[in-house]
Amino acid sequence: MYSVPKRTRHSSLLGNNLIMRGLSDMADEKESLRDCS
Repeated sequence: MYSVPKRTRHSSLLGNNLIMRGLSDMADEKESLRDCS
């Protein structure tokens, strides 16, 4: 991964949480699409 300054570490962690949530949402959508087809 890329290194981030300590002062932006907290915000980057929040960003990572949002990214992981988005990835899990996309995974759920793919599963539902697969079920439909």
